[in-house]
Amino acid sequence: MSRHHEYRPAAPGAPATLADVEAFAARWHEDQREPWARNGYNAPHMAHDLYNVKQVHEGPKWFRVDNGPPGNASGFFMVRKADGLAFCIKGYGVPDLRKCIGHVTEAFREVAR
Repeated sequence: MSRHHEYRPAAPGAPATLADVEAFAARWHEDQREPWARNGYNAPHMAHDLYNVKQVHEGPKWFRVDNGPPGNASGFFMVRKADGLAFCIKGYGVPDLRKCIGHVTEAFREVAR
């Protein structure tokens, strides 16, 4: 299943918690590890754990999940608190509701061993 598809759940998902979103960010971080190394980013200043830091920010209705070195991170995903669905973004703080990657507890599940 493509990560960029229109996702229409059969039933509303469970609300997202901060712990759910932090686990999602950790799974996403591990999902990026192998491609990062395969593409040759193995210089000490480009170490995956230093350069691809995942940061979760909580707002009133959404969680924002950012990627990048501290102080220079970019937005990547937003998770709706009400139903736990994760979306790609159009711009920082603006979810693209047409690009849902699934429920926060299931997205990137294949890398959690």
